[in-house]
Amino acid sequence: VKFRLACLVCVPLVLWDGGFGVFVANGWLFSSSDDDVPAARDEGDLGSSVKGVARKNENAYTGLRFSCDGGKGDFSIDVVNDNYCDCKDGSDEPGTAACSGIAADGGFFCVNENYKGIYIPSSRVSDGICDCCDGTDEVEGTCSNNCLEVGKKYREEMRQFEKDRTEGLERKKDYIRRGQLVASKNFEELQASKNAEIESAEAEETKLNEEIRILEEEEERQRKEKEKVLRGKRIQSLHLEKLDAHELRVLIVDLVVDGGSKHSLENILNRVLKEKAENSTVVVEVNVDGSINEKTDADTPAPDEPLIATWVESDTVDMDDDGEEVEDEDAEKEDADEEDEDEGKPKEEKTKQEKEESELEKKRSTRRGISDKLRTLKSERDDLEKEAKLDFGPEKEWWALKGQCFSIDTGGYKYEMCPFGKAKQDHISLGSWSGFEEGSDYKVFKFTNGQRCWNGPERSLTVKGSCGVEEIILDVSEPSTCEYHMQFKTPALCK
Repeated sequence: VKFRLACLVCVPLVLWDGGFGVFVANGWLFSSSDDDVPAARDEGDLGSSVKGVARKNENAYTGLRFSCDGGKGDFSIDVVNDNYCDCKDGSDEPGTAACSGIAADGGFFCVNENYKGIYIPSSRVSDGICDCCDGTDEVEGTCSNNCLEVGKKYREEMRQFEKDRTEGLERKKDYIRRGQLVASKNFEELQASKNAEIESAEAEETKLNEEIRILEEEEERQRKEKEKVLRGKRIQSLHLEKLDAHELRVLIVDLVVDGGSKHSLENILNRVLKEKAENSTVVVEVNVDGSINEKTDADTPAPDEPLIATWVESDTVDMDDDGEEVEDEDAEKEDADEEDEDEGKPKEEKTKQEKEESELEKKRSTRRGISDKLRTLKSERDDLEKEAKLDFGPEKEWWALKGQCFSIDTGGYKYEMCPFGKAKQDHISLGSWSGFEEGSDYKVFKFTNGQRCWNGPERSLTVKGSCGVEEIILDVSEPSTCEYHMQFKTPALCK
């Protein structure tokens, strides 16, 4: 059983009858049976007895007279297709190239039986190139008629198109459902909810800041107290309290002049303390790291040994080629006296201090987490505000593509396009989303203000979309310098 039905309504639809599928596409009605037989075409897609004229226009060429130029021209029917352009609108030469230079020229109609009728410019008639698959645009015998083969391929493409369109429509329904679900949520309510989360996090952060401030102040107080005690012990151990004001001033000046290096400090202390050592019963050892070691009379050196303060280096001090000291990698090591001081504290006091330090670090870590959370919440709020201004299509079908990116490798480059976001060629920006082109029925959208070309315009991308089962970039071209065009398929455009 073959279905050879004329197209009555030339819009995409699917009809089923007795197990044989029939569908309409582009003015054709196709059978889904294994036998590839073209169905009947509507009258506007058929030829007429006049070469180059579609049947729907045939009435203008019947009778003995021919009228053209809006009724101003009246000629014998013999002027039609006589290879001479008599009418200003070129309508008297539909089957020749005589009127090809006239703007109003309607073109040559290729009947193309077994395929589909098409118009070609009159300038292509009798030019030696076969533009019509039935060869009627050239002198008879010049071209072979391959419309059956071309038509078969076309019908296969149309069947695949219809299959893709049907599947794409199902996916589009899901896109619409998701988009409208988001749209149904009141934007003001979403924003209010997000603001409430931000306010709660900020209040928590403020509370933590105050708690951390109190703990840090206590930590600083303890540090200063420890320094005060340690400083007193150093002064006492070095017998600096025995120096008068003049000697202390000299000591300070010498330290400043010598740059305060460890070895200059050693020499100065040795010199000053040697002068005081005659009446001292204590030998003072000053470590390089600043800590103090005292020796009792039992440890006092023999009479022939100098009674001076000496530097006891607890760590090796590296020197460069010029004799300058190289900074010790362990310079941050805690002062030995501070460790001794800690050892001398009661266990309860040490436990309390360690607990406070642990609590402080824990609160600082919590604050860092809240700060990260606040940044995320504020970014989401900004996205909400931007999203409220975006056009996601008449049924919100384009919302499903927000946040997605699609790419293709072609021409030695990787192109990436993110609807409602950005587009790029490798690492070069092709622009940011600037919306759908007005009047394009959401089939064209653009990215603008990309990276400027050398000595040229800012890069831009124009995307032309069509119906497809899934999102895929078909091709990318650059018709003009730094102006890129992209072909893109998506279920969002299926109808």
